[in-house]
Amino acid sequence: MKKVILHPLSIIVIVILIFLSKIDLVIYSLIFVILHEYTHYLVAKAYGYHLNKMYLMPYGGVIVGEETWQNTDAFFIAIAGPIFNIVITIIVVALWWIFPSIYCITYNIAKINLVLALTNLLPFYPLDGARIILSLSKNKIKTLKLLKTLGILGSLIFIVLFIITIFYKINITLAIMGICLFVGATSQFKNATLIQAVTNIDLLKDYSRALQRKELLIYINSPLYKLLRSLDDKHIFTVELVDSNGKTVCILENEDLIKLCSYPDKKALLSTIIKLF
Repeated sequence: MKKVILHPLSIIVIVILIFLSKIDLVIYSLIFVILHEYTHYLVAKAYGYHLNKMYLMPYGGVIVGEETWQNTDAFFIAIAGPIFNIVITIIVVALWWIFPSIYCITYNIAKINLVLALTNLLPFYPLDGARIILSLSKNKIKTLKLLKTLGILGSLIFIVLFIITIFYKINITLAIMGICLFVGATSQFKNATLIQAVTNIDLLKDYSRALQRKELLIYINSPLYKLLRSLDDKHIFTVELVDSNGKTVCILENEDLIKLCSYPDKKALLSTIIKLF
């Protein structure tokens, strides 16, 4: 892992918790959020993926690489983090039966890991639960849009619950989760995840049903991601690259598009990429 980046929201949460004199929660949360995300990293590495960045969020994080995960791999990578937290929770609770005196010391460890596990299993993008569902979905683009919508709705639910607690016993965690979910579902990871969904488009073709052929025209100096966004799993595409005058420069068939999907830099210009194929 080349770079670990603490998201600004995480910094804000840390400051709030320190202000509320909950330094122990800050330390435990940081430790187990990092371990949660590092578990994703280790599983991804075991499957042969190279990840270079880790964004730490209060609920977990996002690991970023230059490759697209295959469906089965993505499932196990996504579920690895919550499983780690569940295992830690079980171990800590089991230790209470053997060493009851450590209950007060380890209660927050069990609580934080249980919350991380259960929260991340919710079907709200960008949580692990949403990524698990996405890995099992055939229509990834449609599923991704639904999961992002659920993420926004989930964030509103958390915020409403926080407002309700103001009149009883205030729960700042609900507000933090609401804000984090909203930012996560609408943040800079949006484009990257959409691109990640369509790069598997060649694997989603169901030839047992009738597939239509579809012709697309796109300017040759457009970035790759604009082309990928136009693909779906219901058509076989022929893409015509044209210059500024609308003159055909070259034609890409389905096999060519499969190669383009594997190109790591989705912002690169089509004119540059086709010279390499």
